[in-house]
Amino acid sequence: MYRIGGPAVAALLVAPWLWANDAPQPAGKPKKEAVEKTIQELGAESYKVRNGAVKALERFGPDVLPFLKEAFRKSDDPEVRRRIEDMLPGMEHAAALSPTRITLSFKDKPVKEVIAELSKQSGYKFDLSPQGDQREKKQVTLEMKDAPFWIALDRVCATCGLYFQEGWYGGDQASLRLEYGEATNAPGLMYFDGPFRVSARGFNYSRNVDFLNGPRRVGPQGAAPQLVQRSETLQMNISISVEPKLPLLSVNQPNITEAADENNQSLIPPNQGQTHYSYYHGYRSFTHQVQAQLTPSKDGKTIKSLKGTIPVTAISAQREKLVIEKIMDVKNKSFQAGNTTVNVESVTRSGEEIEIRLNVTEGAEKGGPNNMRANTLNQRFGLFDEKGTKFYGYFSRWTGQGNGGGGTMRFHNNGQNVGDPVRLVLYEWTTVSHAVPFEFKELPLP
Repeated sequence: MYRIGGPAVAALLVAPWLWANDAPQPAGKPKKEAVEKTIQELGAESYKVRNGAVKALERFGPDVLPFLKEAFRKSDDPEVRRRIEDMLPGMEHAAALSPTRITLSFKDKPVKEVIAELSKQSGYKFDLSPQGDQREKKQVTLEMKDAPFWIALDRVCATCGLYFQEGWYGGDQASLRLEYGEATNAPGLMYFDGPFRVSARGFNYSRNVDFLNGPRRVGPQGAAPQLVQRSETLQMNISISVEPKLPLLSVNQPNITEAADENNQSLIPPNQGQTHYSYYHGYRSFTHQVQAQLTPSKDGKTIKSLKGTIPVTAISAQREKLVIEKIMDVKNKSFQAGNTTVNVESVTRSGEEIEIRLNVTEGAEKGGPNNMRANTLNQRFGLFDEKGTKFYGYFSRWTGQGNGGGGTMRFHNNGQNVGDPVRLVLYEWTTVSHAVPFEFKELPLP
């Protein structure tokens, strides 16, 4: 069964039409008039009315965020502004963790047209591989309403004869590749939670005998004593993917909350939590693979139930923090924005490649130097031409230290129609932390 952040629904490949009917549905976008009237009630004389307005806005969900932000800017009522200010962090957190919703209605339309509409509604780029394949003209019929993105993508793939190539996001690190063919993952190996997609990839099981570090065992008469230690390990490999709107910065080791075989023997290791692993600490991407350690079953053949969470940190928003104009003319010059100073040592061009040498210092944050933040620095720069077209960036000889770093950044047009570079931008990232749940059932043990 596919699972969507809780209750199971029928497997997509068995009854794909059930997704539109059985998947969790939003209540519908609130009407502007109703939202604005409710916001006005935040400043009502009656305490009961004010609290009722807060609860009503919370029920509307993240769709009211633009209205709240506008009211916060324009309202001169201190009570309205105070209550909106209290609500914004929770609303922004919920918005970041909400899936993109997709509605499609096609009858006898080519695959290429379906993918184009999916791209338009999601805002994500798709790479059909191989390009120009005759199968993109295949006629398909498809209906879905307000489906979460990952569920919609699986439905589209199943209908169009495609599969999502997990972990490949193109040369621009922003395209999702869809290839013609059937996916190898069975439906029961995926779990969806908002913008996250968790996949069970397999088990690694090993048995070891160590002759030197085990308890002393007396050998045959006259022979030297032997030291023998036997051990078994079981590791589950899990991948976690996220919608491109919410890039991952860090993924921590899974925390297993339930693991039992068909004989109800627990497979949770007794020392869980004593060791801690963090993957890709501060390096932006959209897919990670992690490992969960389990205790091998003595005589079990399947894991009846496996549940847990994967702690992640993701980028929920970015804004321009520092913009350096006429970048090709800059040399040995410093620029400052808030607690951040960027010193550009040199900018050179060789053919289609632009090389920028610089160093960055940022003010210390609470808790001292933040290594993950230092790792993000070179990724937070973007180079643009006059029309706003972005150069492809790749980095070398970059060193992060404390809250700063420095080195050489290289940019290339990557085959795009890009003009001369005129603007270097440093972005500030807003992050969100979340424990992504997952649940799998009836997994065969090795």
